[in-house]
Amino acid sequence: MTVTNMMSLGNFDADNVSISRHFSWLHWRRKLSDPGKPWSKLTQMCATTEPYWKLTKEQVIRSIRARKGMSSTGPCPLCNSFEIVHDQDKGEMYCLCHIIKWQEDLRDQLRPYRSSLRKDNVFDTYNTDLWDDRSKDALRGIYNAVRAWSEWPDRWIYMTGGYGTGKTHLAQAAAWALGPTALYIEAAKLKTMLMNAVGVKSNDPDALTVSRVESDVKTAHILILDDWGAEYDKSDFAKDELYLILNWRYNLAEHFPVFVVTNRTEREAIEEGERSGSRLLDKEIATRLRFPIWVPDFRTKGGA
Repeated sequence: MTVTNMMSLGNFDADNVSISRHFSWLHWRRKLSDPGKPWSKLTQMCATTEPYWKLTKEQVIRSIRARKGMSSTGPCPLCNSFEIVHDQDKGEMYCLCHIIKWQEDLRDQLRPYRSSLRKDNVFDTYNTDLWDDRSKDALRGIYNAVRAWSEWPDRWIYMTGGYGTGKTHLAQAAAWALGPTALYIEAAKLKTMLMNAVGVKSNDPDALTVSRVESDVKTAHILILDDWGAEYDKSDFAKDELYLILNWRYNLAEHFPVFVVTNRTEREAIEEGERSGSRLLDKEIATRLRFPIWVPDFRTKGGA
């Protein structure tokens, strides 16, 4: 890789920067991962057992310099602190040091929007052993699809099923695996934030106005939206705002993955969600994961 000029990468246009970051993040993730172990080569290089997203830019630069036999202080040897590199096959992209700093920034930028994640809702604790064979096979298929997506999120997912089937567990497991690059938010919380933002004046740069909430959510690298449909009521405001968010991402679907969790059937998604539903169910960009109707509520069954 060789250093290039940052001005040539998107000319600082916000949309192009977001797309370029997603492309660069995928590149580095693939380059620094072992099969089934995202970012494992990076954490090994940095001699840590912590998730990659807990690394700092300074830690990564020191590790790269040490690997190259350089002193611990100095600029990133990959980009010489320009934060842009040129790959012979991939072209211009953000340097690894920029991607790590971006992950740091995302922790703060998206903190107001994130819904809480249960610490035990990870892939390793998704237990299907107590189900009958028919349910177990169906759940394992969905589990494998979500885990594969969390390792390489290149499509949208529309996951639907009844109550207590473990949908939220899998969505949160994906969020844990992806780290701060993914925004996990419950639809009801997003609705509340949008409603509270109505009338907020924009003269305060830190104020959560409707336009800022919409912009921050729509440009989140990976959006995991839990309990979609719960935000709908007699008012069309939340429905319209969510459509604007999803439609923007739909037009750039290759670069902005969405994972939607819902109790709505596909027919209900079209009837109730209207325009949003049609985009979420577009077979060209979305994978549909359906929990069979015979899978019982794990809260009474004891599984998942």
